[in-house]
Amino acid sequence: MSLWQRIKRIFSSNLNSMLDSAENPEKMLDQVIRDMSDQLKNTKKHVASAIANQKKLERDYKSEKNKSDNYLAKAKAILGDDDESNDHLAKEALQKKKHHEQIANQIKGALDQQVQMVSKLKANLQRLEAKVKESEGKKNFLKAKHSTAKTQKAIAEQMAGIDTSSHFEIFDKLENKINEIEDTAMAQIELNAESMDNKLEDVTFDVGVESEFLELKKEASGLLEDHSASEAAPKATPKVSNEAVDEEFEKLKNELNS
Repeated sequence: MSLWQRIKRIFSSNLNSMLDSAENPEKMLDQVIRDMSDQLKNTKKHVASAIANQKKLERDYKSEKNKSDNYLAKAKAILGDDDESNDHLAKEALQKKKHHEQIANQIKGALDQQVQMVSKLKANLQRLEAKVKESEGKKNFLKAKHSTAKTQKAIAEQMAGIDTSSHFEIFDKLENKINEIEDTAMAQIELNAESMDNKLEDVTFDVGVESEFLELKKEASGLLEDHSASEAAPKATPKVSNEAVDEEFEKLKNELNS
């Protein structure tokens, strides 16, 4: 591809982009309504001019018809005098009557055509007015529709720019990871519980330990009984002090726990 062809293609592309940007549907709708309104105004002017011409033809026809009728009336009046010397005047009156009658007939023909033309112009004007009103109502509807379409387009473009597949994939991975951690924790809890149960079940004591434990338990019971007796008979001298018993008992507990 030559350099000139590339420049031409770039220029055409930029020009088309500018034209697309300039072709705002809402502005174009307003312009169309303005053009239709201007056309309606011009049509009204033409119809008004045609009606004015019709009125003028009607006046001219009526004027010529009146003149023709007047000359006919004069001719009848002259002939009614029974004076033959006035026959020439009667003929002149009839001549003028005929002249105005011819003009009136010519005007009548033009007037009939004008009436038909005005009737058609009025019908076209009514259709144009109805079309303009309809277009104005449709303009508002199309503007609202265009606004909605722009919003839908913007949302669609935003949605197109979002990589939902990768987002959902990450979400699923995180959910699986959390489930894995939860499963591991539950398994560890179960293992710990089983180990504790096994430890408790596995604890066994020798016979010597059991015998020594019973003997120590008797001694501890004896110490407790002596302690209770000393509290009941305060004058008796205790063999072992309370503090000594407590210390011995605590020491025994510590040794067993360890």
